[in-house]
Amino acid sequence: LYIKHRWIRLLDPDNGEGRTVLEEQDEANVTAEWWSAFAPDGRSVYTVSDIGSDYQLWQIPLDGTPAKQLTPDGYAVFGASVVASADGVMFIANRDAAEDRTPYWLDARGVISALADSHGHHEPVASPDGRWLADIHSDDRTPPELYLRPLHPAGTGPREQRITHSPLPGYDSHAWATVRYVDFPNIHDGVSLHARLTLPTDFDPHRQYPAIIGSVYSNTVHNRWGGRVFHPTWALDQYLAAHGYVILNVDIRGSSGHGKAFRQRLREDYGGIDVDDLYSATRYLAGSGFVDEKRIGLWGSSYGGLLTTMSLLKHPGVYAAGVARSEEHV
Repeated sequence: LYIKHRWIRLLDPDNGEGRTVLEEQDEANVTAEWWSAFAPDGRSVYTVSDIGSDYQLWQIPLDGTPAKQLTPDGYAVFGASVVASADGVMFIANRDAAEDRTPYWLDARGVISALADSHGHHEPVASPDGRWLADIHSDDRTPPELYLRPLHPAGTGPREQRITHSPLPGYDSHAWATVRYVDFPNIHDGVSLHARLTLPTDFDPHRQYPAIIGSVYSNTVHNRWGGRVFHPTWALDQYLAAHGYVILNVDIRGSSGHGKAFRQRLREDYGGIDVDDLYSATRYLAGSGFVDEKRIGLWGSSYGGLLTTMSLLKHPGVYAAGVARSEEHV
């Protein structure tokens, strides 16, 4: 129910009475990525809502006047935090590239500024005085590092500082896999699918390689280093690429950051449209010229295990192998 119906209520601490300042209901919703907090002046509430075409940052005045969309279409917002000491809101979005998670600043005038110019994945926390951003950043080639970034537009204060230098001396000399981001259509409805392509370290476009799709899941296409949570390339993928495999991760239907319609298309169709998206990935690989169509496999765990099993059943003979793993909680 909480995924499809949402209320924001304002309670009077003196008498316990409340009133609803926002109510949203959408039976087609398959995820809930909502967030809300009071504005610094206490006269409105900031919220992340998908009432429009995707999750956006909104402001809801408590005097009953209409809500205002603060981030324009083209941003997909993944979270936010109010920084009262700086009188603004910091939020994470992927405006420029679907695989990125970039921090932005919304000031009291409604002006939006990027807080980092580097692609990749950012995990920012604002300092209590509102001057600095502690940001853990990584990308396809760079393990997580801690940076201090100024929490205001560039050119009006101190520059960013890198705090940690984590890799061992031999890191830069290692032959890491090459990562590209590609798009291809679903072969049935033509919807564009976004994917993360990992190539062998000695990649030769004139050769034909075996390929692995996965680990399959929703929200797998991220420009970040490691981490099991979002299923991006991690140690196993690097190992397989070093041994001559092409790896493809696909943001199947139900994934965030590609618009509300893309995400909601999964409703009541688990093992359906998502499996078709994965099959479309095999057609992309087969047409690439550098993948052996007869040596394409896939794997996944939990929901990814369902995707793997359904793919093998619905498309017999397409996949040379599949590994479906159940989740174990110890």
